Amino acid sequence: MADLTVTAKLVGPTIMAARIRDHVVLADIPEAMGGTDIAPLPPEIFLASLAQCFGMVAALHCRSREIPCQGLEVTVTADKAKDDDGSEYWTNIKMHARIPGDLDRQRLEAMGRHAKLLCSVRGTIIRDQEIDVTIE
Repeated sequence: MADLTVTAKLVGPTIMAARIRDHVVLADIPEAMGGTDIAPLPPEIFLASLAQCFGMVAALHCRSREIPCQGLEVTVTADKAKDDDGSEYWTNIKMHARIPGDLDRQRLEAMGRHAKLLCSVRGTIIRDQEIDVTIE
């Protein structure tokens, strides 16, 4: 039995609605590609998930140590790439976290190490994994 199951369903011409626990996340295609652009593309959501995961773990780390982290911001940048077979992926992924204020370098580095270690989105990216795909 899987620890998590996410089911995505086509709910519009190009709109997919993914059900995650009691939440729904929409994804769509820009108008220039034939979509309605009411939501981000899945690869954009993927990078947003990386930023959100890192930020939430960093915030929990700070909160547990009573370190103020109001205004914490995580920015992720990446470049699109394509293999010879046409498969697309992100490369040159960079993440920058910033907490406004006067936090000393030691506390910032500890927070970064903690978030880097416990962010499961980052942990998944850095592992060489295959995804089993079945279609019926």
